[in-house]
Amino acid sequence: MNLKDIEGFVTAMESAGLARFVCTVGSEKLKLVRTPQVNGRVAAQPERVDRDAPAMETVSIRSPYTGCFQRAHPLDPQTAVEEGSPVFAGQVIGYVRVESVLFPVIAPIDARVERLLVADGTLVGYGEKLIELGGDSIKANSTYTGNT
Repeated sequence: MNLKDIEGFVTAMESAGLARFVCTVGSEKLKLVRTPQVNGRVAAQPERVDRDAPAMETVSIRSPYTGCFQRAHPLDPQTAVEEGSPVFAGQVIGYVRVESVLFPVIAPIDARVERLLVADGTLVGYGEKLIELGGDSIKANSTYTGNT
């Protein structure tokens, strides 16, 4: 796999609207995850930490803005995540409505929804904890701790 191959994968992901792509060629494995941007800003981006730090058992996802938290898009209520639901890195797991604009809340890693910390329709402040993610994938992935 070379840089030109990877650039082709990224282009294909963008044109297809994919958030996650995994490719295995021989002994090489490539995992690409796109973090959606809204108005040029990355939503709910996790913080990077030292790989030697102890792994956390939960990741708190915080509000990217001050606004009204919505668990699902108003045009697609089926997208709401529930406690215990598996989520993958790059998946939209909620929205923060600021006036008439919906800003996505993005899962930074593959995990499971442990707790929904705020009810649908609740007014939330910037950085307020919205959802806790947990599961074995968090213990295995000590690169991300989320916005805790």
